[in-house]
Amino acid sequence: MKTTTLLHQLKDQTQTIIRDVETKFKSLPEAQLNFKPTSEKWSVLECFEHLNLYSQYYLTALETAINNAAQTQPQEVKYTWIGKKSIAMMHPSNTKKQKTFKKMIPSKSKLTTDVLATFLNDQQRILRMIEKASSLNISKAVVPVEFFKLLKMNIAETLEFVIVHEQRHLIQAENALVHKSSSQPILAI
Repeated sequence: MKTTTLLHQLKDQTQTIIRDVETKFKSLPEAQLNFKPTSEKWSVLECFEHLNLYSQYYLTALETAINNAAQTQPQEVKYTWIGKKSIAMMHPSNTKKQKTFKKMIPSKSKLTTDVLATFLNDQQRILRMIEKASSLNISKAVVPVEFFKLLKMNIAETLEFVIVHEQRHLIQAENALVHKSSSQPILAI
């Protein structure tokens, strides 16, 4: 796949994520966004807080790699084994539950809608990076993997990983809302 094709797809997917967050979650009350279907499952805001925790590392690392990457004409995107594996693990079509690192587990306290604002700001950062990456060799410049920095994914893989990870948790957040709307109100005694 050509660099331009991949970046166009990633831009469209990011814009869809923004639109979904703005239409499905942004106007909901905090109580609904903090509702947990079960004690083991995350609320809507916990899903987005988890993504924000990942973005703290990956977006900064991506910006560094993009700023240091060589200019080039559009090329074929090349995938590494770690990139393919990471993308496949996080892809929404993979319904197998994945474990996350303890430091990436969202806080157990009540979160505010600031979590959504941070997430949406990060989406704008991603769109700017995609635009800037269009004239770079995104298969050559690398980003260290957050949990083991000796492993590296290229810019193309990292952008795709971040976006499929977001899509996966967007589905999880939507499922938390479905559980909320189907649950019966609890009567206070």
